Amino acid sequence: MAAMTAMNDESFDPCLTPDEAVALLGEGLPSGGASLEALAHRLGYWPLFLQIVNRQLRETMRGSALDLAEAVQEMTKALDAVDLVEVDAREPETVHVAAVRLLVVILRSLPDRDRDRWLDLAVFPASQAIPLATVRSLWGLDRAEARQLCRRLSDLGLLDFDGWAATVRLHPLVSCFLARRRHAELPALRSRLQEIQRAGS
Repeated sequence: MAAMTAMNDESFDPCLTPDEAVALLGEGLPSGGASLEALAHRLGYWPLFLQIVNRQLRETMRGSALDLAEAVQEMTKALDAVDLVEVDAREPETVHVAAVRLLVVILRSLPDRDRDRWLDLAVFPASQAIPLATVRSLWGLDRAEARQLCRRLSDLGLLDFDGWAATVRLHPLVSCFLARRRHAELPALRSRLQEIQRAGS
């Protein structure tokens, strides 16, 4: 748990009120009533978690015939499967643990190639603008392919992609999760990144 506990409270988003949380969780979705209220409460009204789950619900409904209640039920089952209990925003450790478990749920939903490339972003620092040119070189993709994947990961709430500036940013909680999952591969990833940077200098 070292990677997670190394973070400080400055990396945390401010919690929302219940009404604000339900509005964020329900953005772009049909009216959800109590089903969204219960899910928002379980996620501790934490903005990053709400955004990620909102995107996953939209993705689920877009790729199936499920209605919102059914999509929420599927998400609830997925959260149960990783033992994501109710988040207590007053306890940073519960937020760290919830971040890991929620991101594991999302990780399992990604195709293998997208998952591996997202995990490779562990080599980059949190909250800094990363040039798309560097990211695509690390991934071995051309510009169009890299932009498409960044948009996809951004749509899922897994990174922030600025298409105009052609940069990517990682939320600190996401960055710590990636570093934890890619811990053994980080030396090799750093070597690759250094080679890319030397070639571009």
